[in-house]
Amino acid sequence: MPNSLIIQDCVYDMTPAYLNGARAMRSRTPSRCNPHRHGSQAYYDWDHGHLNEAGNEHLRFGLDLLAQKARAKTFEMDPEVPRDQHDEVDEDWAREALRKLRMKA
Repeated sequence: MPNSLIIQDCVYDMTPAYLNGARAMRSRTPSRCNPHRHGSQAYYDWDHGHLNEAGNEHLRFGLDLLAQKARAKTFEMDPEVPRDQHDEVDEDWAREALRKLRMKA
């Protein structure tokens, strides 16, 4: 079972396609490069992963959620993640958090 990610009132299953879309965004692959057939669930999963990574939503509770094993775990909103007035993750914080996580690995 894949892990799940909650963003506000939406729940995203972190399927293999979702994770691949998030990793594609992290490696700066444009969203137009989605490899799945338009209209398929894999297409939407990949797209959601890409969009959520663009919003820095995969850094929570001191973890990089893209590196977590699939264990049907649900990752809620982390109250410690700084957000702006539009409820978007602070980009400077996210950049530094990812840098620190990479140094630990």
